[in-house]
Amino acid sequence: MIGRPNGRTHLHCLVVVACALGGCGGDDSAADAGHDARFDGGADAAWAPTPVSPAAGPVFTPCPPGWREMEPGAPGSPRWCDPWPEGGPQTCADGQAHRPGEPSCSTVGAECATDGWPVDLPSDVPVIFVAAGSSAGDGSRAAPWATVSEAIGAAPDGATIAISTGRYEEVVAVTRPMTLRGACAETILSSDSPVATLDTSAEGVVVRDLRVVGAVHGVWVRSGSLVLSGIIVEDIARTALIILAGSINAEDLLIRRIGETAVNVGAGAHVVVRRAVIEDIGVTGLLPMDGDLDMEDVVMRGVGAGMADTDLLLAIGRCAVRLDRFVADESVTQRFFLLGMSSLRLTHGVIASLGSASPTLEGGIIGFDGSTLEIRKTRMERSRSVAIAAVELGTSLDAQDVWIRDVRPGAATGGGNAIEIGTGASAVLERVQIERAEGFALLADGPGTTAAVSDLRALDTRSSARGTFGRALQVQSGAHLTGTRVEARGNREASVVAAGLGTRVELLDLGVYDTWPASCVEPCEGAGVGVGSYLGASLTAQRFIVNGNALAGLQIARVGSIDLADGTVSDNPVGANLQVPDYDVTRISNQVIYERNGVNLDATALPVPDPTPPP
Repeated sequence: MIGRPNGRTHLHCLVVVACALGGCGGDDSAADAGHDARFDGGADAAWAPTPVSPAAGPVFTPCPPGWREMEPGAPGSPRWCDPWPEGGPQTCADGQAHRPGEPSCSTVGAECATDGWPVDLPSDVPVIFVAAGSSAGDGSRAAPWATVSEAIGAAPDGATIAISTGRYEEVVAVTRPMTLRGACAETILSSDSPVATLDTSAEGVVVRDLRVVGAVHGVWVRSGSLVLSGIIVEDIARTALIILAGSINAEDLLIRRIGETAVNVGAGAHVVVRRAVIEDIGVTGLLPMDGDLDMEDVVMRGVGAGMADTDLLLAIGRCAVRLDRFVADESVTQRFFLLGMSSLRLTHGVIASLGSASPTLEGGIIGFDGSTLEIRKTRMERSRSVAIAAVELGTSLDAQDVWIRDVRPGAATGGGNAIEIGTGASAVLERVQIERAEGFALLADGPGTTAAVSDLRALDTRSSARGTFGRALQVQSGAHLTGTRVEARGNREASVVAAGLGTRVELLDLGVYDTWPASCVEPCEGAGVGVGSYLGASLTAQRFIVNGNALAGLQIARVGSIDLADGTVSDNPVGANLQVPDYDVTRISNQVIYERNGVNLDATALPVPDPTPPP
């Protein structure tokens, strides 16, 4: 990899190119107003531009309980919160799990007692005992039932079924209110049922401290309410938890080695999961379909290995998903796919796929069909194709305190974009930082698409594998973007671009620094424009700095327009490149200082970036 050159190096490189194209003198540079020029509408010579308010970075602190506050790893990086202790998540023994915010592995559910029975059994309700292999039982501790089903049949409503350690080869169906208490993870419910090992259809069912294995589905809730605590669900052919109707309230779970889906939520159902580890899921992690899902302190990993089409979350219909203190890592997919008026609220999220050598599938958090995305205090790394997207009329994105790094193009779809807003969707972004995206840091595309951004930082956007661009902010095809405190630094080819008839960009407190060519190997190629407007688009900026760009600070071409007030264009080979005949220069000179540019104003046909490259 070629190291990033310093300002003098890249300035010299592009001055040579600009001169070769006729931009450093002669008739084509007649618009130049002098090496240093103050266009201030007649203001006093002591006038100076208003200082630009810098863009603030994301704020992740105070950290959630148990998460570590981390110092910035590089200049310009924010303080952030690590859900794991030093050294990362631990590899746990069987029956244990390491959950986000906890110092180490701990036992799922109760520890096994030496006598193999559950401890702390209630004294105010009937208790029925079960022990695998017993005979001629009556449900007492001295003569327990041999199967859980026998005990359920003999128990009154509200009773507790105390199940000893051992393996119970049966389908357990609960149709009345009662509690099933295992001794620990060595109490195992197992079956080869084509339906489920544990099947419930009553209000007031509680299941604690046991393991569910085998069958097509692990736990099946047909109706009513089920409380799960200290449960391991593993080695299931299709779905770990499936809720057709009613509710599940689950805490302290380990779900692993599931053929298809970890959690499936049906129409009208409601699922709450707290303190859970979900890992090694074949196809889809979470599948709410017109049902609601609420999760806290959950890690999900190893989703979709070997699958061509897989999701961490696939939300369909009018469902609401809330994820708080949610970690998704070490999966081949990062995709959260929302369709049909569904909503996602993600807070304190850490979303990271496998490393760059992995076959990571394409797509990040994507909303369609009028869905709603609300993302808070979330860090995303190593997405493919796109990290966050809101597409289609009625779809909305509200992102606050979000940090996105290292977005790469997808093998099939290309891209490499951090955030996409398109086809009539809307977005509000606040304190969002994007680093090393290989396409667009932010793309707003299409008529009716709107984006309001404040404190946006787009840094070090890298040239894509195709070597064509790596832009900070692209607004095109009739989209409308307003921005306050926007910083674009160290991006590629063009930093801020407005393109297309009807496109409007309005910026206050804009800083654009060091836009490199798409590739800078001698001779440097691929533009290097700070701010450009093309194809009938309009862009306005007030209180701004455009500094140190490789080709031109500003470029207006193909019937684009730029209006500036109160700012500085400095240290560029060309300050402003005007390729629109008879353009009114006063539109870019209202209290604007042009200084230390090779040429301040220039009409040469310098290279123009592709205004609307493929996303």
